[in-house]
Amino acid sequence: MTIQIHRISPLFWIVLGLLILSSCDLLKEKETDPPIVPGDIIFSMRDDTESQDYQIFTVNIDGTGFQQITDLNDDGSTQPSWSPDGSQIVFVSSLESTTLGGSIFLMNADGSNMRPMKKFFGSSYDFVQPGYVPRWSPDGNKIAFSWCTSCHYGSNYEIFIYDFIQDSVFQITDNPAIDFSPVWNHDGTRIAFHSDRNYPNERSRSDVFETDVYGENLRQITTDGELGSFVYDSNNQTYIIKKNTPPFNWYTLNSSTLDTVENQLPNFSLDIPGFHFLKWSASGKYLLLFYPSDGVRSYYVYDIERDELKNLDLPQELLGVDVR
Repeated sequence: MTIQIHRISPLFWIVLGLLILSSCDLLKEKETDPPIVPGDIIFSMRDDTESQDYQIFTVNIDGTGFQQITDLNDDGSTQPSWSPDGSQIVFVSSLESTTLGGSIFLMNADGSNMRPMKKFFGSSYDFVQPGYVPRWSPDGNKIAFSWCTSCHYGSNYEIFIYDFIQDSVFQITDNPAIDFSPVWNHDGTRIAFHSDRNYPNERSRSDVFETDVYGENLRQITTDGELGSFVYDSNNQTYIIKKNTPPFNWYTLNSSTLDTVENQLPNFSLDIPGFHFLKWSASGKYLLLFYPSDGVRSYYVYDIERDELKNLDLPQELLGVDVR
């Protein structure tokens, strides 16, 4: 058998080389295209349209990178919250909402892939899971939220959890009161919330309660009904609570022993009597606060590692704000 060897034309090598170079250039361009990276602060405020709808925006802590990431026209977007890794956002919208309340939606951090957190398909009509103040669990597998189960007859808000793995929603509180604003602990095993259940005729009074994710082992954290606001410090595994009566001092509360320490806050030297805490970041690096003065709210972010407080140039009329 004779093997024939054909000589490859020099023109072939020139064309092949040009193709390789051009493909490398294409890959290089693809790699260097800057991704859409949202800011560290996410919030809901009115847009500049005639109807002034609430939309979701992001901005960096240094004030740069301001972006609007929703444009839902008459379907407002409020109460946004970051997923632990910052890749997803959960929020409340009037999009596909019903008389049951605002609907809970998810989207990517750049505003893409907007979809219902959970949609139910019935024989007579479909509906998206309603609720308010949604908050992601530390492992990203659950979302806790409040939902008014009988608002036609009163204000019976309960705490619910959506489980991504099971694709199911379950209720963890059951009391004819306002159980609101869930806050996860550091490992996602317990949830704290505001409740006025001990004061049926004094809705201005409330306490912090805490339960596990199965709605069991309920315990009362504060007992005087003077709750103003609170956050969970995941770095030190403790609650920081502020009363709503003078002298308005903050105190640290150990969630295991329930011991309290007045005005001795861990890890930072911030002078905080006038501040209200809003949210501890999932990273544990930042703390959101606001300061009320003559009816005007000024928002701040506190860098815990650097012990620095920075004023955020945000409108006072916000419907939800979070930091990642």
